[in-house]
Amino acid sequence: VLAIFTTLVVYIIAIIQIVSCECVDESCDHTSSRDPQNSSCDYPMYFYISGMLAMLCSAVFLKLDHIIKDILMVLAVLSYIIIMHYGKRSIFDNFDDFLLFPNETNLTNISSEDREESKRQILMLKEYGTVYLLMLALALIALGFEVERTARMDFLQRRHAAQKKDQMEDFKTNNGILLRNLLPGHVAEHFMGCGKIGLYHDDYSNVGVMFASIPNFFAEFYAENDVNNNGLECMRVLNEIIADFDELLEKYKFNCIEKIKTIGATYMVAAGLTPKAVYDGADTDLDVYLCNLCEFAFAMQDCIKRINKHSFNNFQLRIGINHGSLVAGVIGATKPQYDIWGNTVNVASRMESTGKIGKIQVTEESSLVLEPYGFRFEGPHFVQVKGKGTMKARFLIERKVIPT
Repeated sequence: VLAIFTTLVVYIIAIIQIVSCECVDESCDHTSSRDPQNSSCDYPMYFYISGMLAMLCSAVFLKLDHIIKDILMVLAVLSYIIIMHYGKRSIFDNFDDFLLFPNETNLTNISSEDREESKRQILMLKEYGTVYLLMLALALIALGFEVERTARMDFLQRRHAAQKKDQMEDFKTNNGILLRNLLPGHVAEHFMGCGKIGLYHDDYSNVGVMFASIPNFFAEFYAENDVNNNGLECMRVLNEIIADFDELLEKYKFNCIEKIKTIGATYMVAAGLTPKAVYDGADTDLDVYLCNLCEFAFAMQDCIKRINKHSFNNFQLRIGINHGSLVAGVIGATKPQYDIWGNTVNVASRMESTGKIGKIQVTEESSLVLEPYGFRFEGPHFVQVKGKGTMKARFLIERKVIPT
């Protein structure tokens, strides 16, 4: 607003100076005696200098489209040309005469031919004033075009940069979501923080491991023929079962349980793979982990019953649970995979493979941890475990409330 006001004031003052300038004492009459001190328009060059100043103000300070500013400057130049060459021509001619004949006080002593000849030899005030105005107008028009082109390019570049930034943020968010689906949360944060995939491992002293398989899925249900689209429909059913198990893990009470992987129709999870900065590996933590793991096993059994009811199938789970020390880590550079290794994992796998369909088999050591919390067991009995010989195991038959 201040820029517009200032520009208008300069324009108006410049126009008023020209329009209000009048010659007195017949000082504009070329045929009479002249005295510069008798004229109120001694310096008419200030008129177009004021116009040039107004044009500069409009070109630099006005925040308008360059086409509008160009139109304003063209109108200003035309108005000044009309005033200098027609409206107030006598003022500029009078000044030119004094420039050409500074020692003559009476121009009647000089013939009109001599005055015209002298004027043809040099540019008069109104001519070079017009040239200056036109040159300045053209320069300001070119400057305005360049400034607006630069501003538009800058705007497009900033918008492109903002779009790229948003795309990078979306890409980073999607990568984070994908990485958290592939890896546990604290492991995903580790790799997102360091920015590269490398060797990562953690040692845990007390972790619960569970294997749950559907033995009769491939033995009785799966087939490749035209009826089930060469096995595609069977795999669709298996995907729905696994998806329901994954949905169970989203419940708050199972937040300490981490899905490791699926192998065919076998579902593998572990409880207690939490950051050491949060959990110190105390026995109370292990009790909570194992109780949650057993509750999750019962929840899986309830889930498979609901699936059987709606799909008219007879899928049965065979579950094995063990606890102990293990190593967890990420292997692979381009397709990283989180996995766990150790004797604890092998024994949990053997508890599943040597168990009975529809039963939850746990090691004797794990049952001793769970019994004080009201979990009831059947057995013990002995199973032959490859690499371990004969081991004592028990079947978990009744669930209790998770300790808090």
